[in-house]
Amino acid sequence: MSDDQVLKRFMKNGLINAELKEFFEKALVNEGFSTMELRMQETPIKIILKVAKPHEAIGEKKIRLKQFQHLVAQRLEVPDENVEIVVEKVHEKGLCALIQANFIREKMLGGVQYRRAVNMALKATRHSGAQGCQIIVSGKLKGQRAKSVKFQDGVLIHSGNAVNDYINTGYATVETKQGIIGIQVRIMLPHDPEGVIGPSYALPDRITILEPSETQ
Repeated sequence: MSDDQVLKRFMKNGLINAELKEFFEKALVNEGFSTMELRMQETPIKIILKVAKPHEAIGEKKIRLKQFQHLVAQRLEVPDENVEIVVEKVHEKGLCALIQANFIREKMLGGVQYRRAVNMALKATRHSGAQGCQIIVSGKLKGQRAKSVKFQDGVLIHSGNAVNDYINTGYATVETKQGIIGIQVRIMLPHDPEGVIGPSYALPDRITILEPSETQ
């Protein structure tokens, strides 16, 4: 396979991944969509979805799951049996930025004042063990002039390779009479040696003080 063919295949897979992620984000917004992993190299092609409400996402007698399987198979131009979709439960909703962004969105659509909705999300992230959380709400929040309001609790890192693993980011939008309001949530995950709710490695600048060894 030539370099051009490899590049085209890589770009095609990236486009498919982006399209499917956008589709599941919209289709499973009420079920608490968190992440999607596409494994094109496996047979059958495997898609792993993490949601807050897996039972609702699967549907009664797996009807919704079969519908998703058929739609994905059509997009990939393969038979339905060549696509496998696995739905997993999110371990901690408070550590998923996308779930918290959509939580704020739903509260605002329900008439809850944005500051109260943000404080509820900050409390949820803190309760789940996050090291820090930053929420930015942008748009015409009050009056005719658009502005951005930033809320932060705890600590967040902003640079270095650790940002890719420790910082979880999610976005949502709310349509109001005044216009569209944007919501950005950034959560700093905790260190988890087992790698379940956070990175298994500690931050490089973390200092560990060892107990002095006994010398004879």
